[in-house]
Amino acid sequence: MGFPSLESLKGAQRRDLGCLIGASRSPVLKTVRRKLQKLAEQKQGHRVVMEMAHRYVDGDIVDVGVLYADGHMKPYYGSRSLGEVWSPQRRMPVPGIQQYFINDGKGRPLFFLAAQPNKSLTQMLPRLVEHIRSVIGEREFT
Repeated sequence: MGFPSLESLKGAQRRDLGCLIGASRSPVLKTVRRKLQKLAEQKQGHRVVMEMAHRYVDGDIVDVGVLYADGHMKPYYGSRSLGEVWSPQRRMPVPGIQQYFINDGKGRPLFFLAAQPNKSLTQMLPRLVEHIRSVIGEREFT
């Protein structure tokens, strides 16, 4: 939605964001944090992302004829032990994850996946295509 962090939701118009969840207003930041915590505890985040992708396709929000995949390294600064990924900014390997984004030709997001480090985009493409197929069915896409 273009917000770099949950904290930046404080400046959003609650009335404008409410339409995304089918409500008259969006919840306050405290409620969003609580709901995200519950979602994390259930380990169902991927299911939510894929359900959103289905809704984007069903509502013609994204054009699924032409899709592009993009991979990004996300550094991790927490205390858990993660594999290392190459950081172009620091020019060295740092703990983190790889994120792979699938967007339509206009840059609108369809979904994203997070994976362990050291998976190149070409290694992830078969898995990404499986997920695309699960969302768009047998429609043709490039």
